[in-house]
Amino acid sequence: MRPKTPKETKALAQHMVRALYIATDGGTGQWRMLSSLPGASVGAFVYAVKSGWIELEGNHSISLTDEGRRLFVAH
Repeated sequence: MRPKTPKETKALAQHMVRALYIATDGGTGQWRMLSSLPGASVGAFVYAVKSGWIELEGNHSISLTDEGRRLFVAH
């Protein structure tokens, strides 16, 4: 399997953020298991964290940041 390009990784990360937004109704303080989200790969996760779109708790749960919510609303 070939490695993902940065563009593909960004698209997967955005897909994961959209899925998290939908799963949490865009609410603040809402946490979901990383493994339950479509598009949740290591590369997508790292990209989303570095972009400031999500935050991690306890190595397994993620929550949207304000920036992550803005990303979804912008699209």
